Amino acid sequence: MKPGDLVRFQEYGYPIHQKGKQPKQSLYWIIGLCVLHDKIQHSVSILHKGKIIKQHSSRVEKAGKKDVKYRRPCKY
Repeated sequence: MKPGDLVRFQEYGYPIHQKGKQPKQSLYWIIGLCVLHDKIQHSVSILHKGKIIKQHSSRVEKAGKKDVKYRRPCKY
């Protein structure tokens, strides 16, 4: 990953509460723009909805053509 690449990163959704059980959160992929990739600390800074988000590099992948084509629309 280089700065300026489109990346996808994992984010937790809203918790789903079930009676008598622990709440569950599902992971889903979001597309953003890579701003900085620090290989020593394994961190990636991502621009998403006008905010900088810092994620561990294990939760970030480079986005491909199908990710951009079939992505979920964001609500601003």
